[in-house]
This record gives sequence, structure tokens and C-alpha cells, in this order.
Amino acid sequence: MNKGINRSEIVIAFVIFTALIFAVIMNLKFTFASAPSGLSTTIATSSKLAVSATPFVAIATSTNCAARIISTTGAEIRLTFTELTGDTPSGTKGYSQAASTTVVYDGGQFGCGAVKVYSFGNSTIEATETR
Repeated sequence: MNKGINRSEIVIAFVIFTALIFAVIMNLKFTFASAPSGLSTTIATSSKLAVSATPFVAIATSTNCAARIISTTGAEIRLTFTELTGDTPSGTKGYSQAASTTVVYDGGQFGCGAVKVYSFGNSTIEATETR
């Protein structure tokens, strides 16, 4: 006599299968808006840019950045991290970064919006995005 598979066996198999899939997904490491400890990143873009008192977008909006790294040379700069029209850096608005410094702006804290730059003098910066 062939009993076949009963309903409780199907439910048990489904629960075990779902638990295994969940365990695999939880152990995968992806970079989402910051680099978790122990997970490496790669450079997605890097540019050397001339800066002045005219604000401009140094790094475009990204959907999956880990961090943005900004290196300055001879002048202090101000930064904003958004593509909103009214949120443009100026001499009194934005995150301040001293001259001749390199700062890592974590995507988890600052987001992956456009990076706009205002400079207190004519100079250059290097803008890098990691993923």
C-alpha cells in the first residue's frame, strides 16, 4: 500500500528549506551604503578636480556607495551630500574640510547623494567613491 507524502511531511520540509535559505542569506556579505567591518571595498570612480568659490557637483548620486573620500590641497572646502536644489554649500553652509587633508565620508552616515563642493580659494581636490 502506497501512502505517499502526507501534509505534515511537506510542511516540515518547507520549514527546513526556508531555514536553510535564511541561513545562507544571512551569511552573505554585501556592501550597502557603508563597508561593514572586514568587508573590503573597491574604487568605483576617482577624479582630480579644480575647485573655486562656484559650487559644483564633484560626485554624482549613487545607489550603492560604501564611502566617498575627498582629499584637498591648498584651500579649505565646504561640502553638502544631497542633490536638493536649495542645499548648496557656501562660505557659511556645509561640512567644512580643512586644506591639505583627506577625509572618508561613510555612505552609511552621509548617504550616497550628490557631493557638492564650494572652495574658499582656487585649488584642486581628489574625489573618490568606493563600492
